[in-house]
Amino acid sequence: MSIMPRTGVGGIELTGTDELLVSGDVKLPLMVYRPETILRVPAVVVCSGGIGTGMFEAMEWIGRSLQRAGVLAVTISWRGSSPEFDVDDASLAADWLASQNNVDPNRIAIFGMSRGGNAALRTGALDPRFKSVVTFGALTNFLQMIERLALYAPGRRKLPVNWLGDPETHRDFYERVQTISWTLLSARSSCTTGSTTRTPRRSSQSACARRSSTRAIPMFSSTRCR
Repeated sequence: MSIMPRTGVGGIELTGTDELLVSGDVKLPLMVYRPETILRVPAVVVCSGGIGTGMFEAMEWIGRSLQRAGVLAVTISWRGSSPEFDVDDASLAADWLASQNNVDPNRIAIFGMSRGGNAALRTGALDPRFKSVVTFGALTNFLQMIERLALYAPGRRKLPVNWLGDPETHRDFYERVQTISWTLLSARSSCTTGSTTRTPRRSSQSACARRSSTRAIPMFSSTRCR
């Protein structure tokens, strides 16, 4: 397979294949990195950071690295700037992977950084198809972040407030989208000991929420092991 790099946003050399995930009214651009093999391979949904919808091209570095390691990687663009539906989008990517003949459905993981790390943790708590969750610089507590910025960097506080809304008047929204509220606090297991826990709370009836089951995320660094 010959890969012809092309220039993406910010001058990034892109080697993935462009795809479009369509589900009802939702259309998510994808960039797919397929390893050179005819065998069934593990797969990873790669969730980007940033408050925009086109940041998925910035994940070329991890997509290409996973491809070289024999893993099929797919990076996704969020449907909007708000993180409210990020879990749904990541779960739709799992739907897409399940339709690929060369993907092992029992070896699907999710990776994310910053906003994508937040999405990866939330999705991992709700969608049992993801066997591993890996995050880098995940935003786990938006409320705490804004409170600290008010003290130490008030000028920078404006960016997340403009993105997520005023934490006083939109507190319910913050509780819905930050992982510390209903994902990490619900975990009661580790990579070596298993236990049961209550199903994480979620008000919206998303596709992944309807598929969710009682499940725990081991509190072991930023990686969930199974």
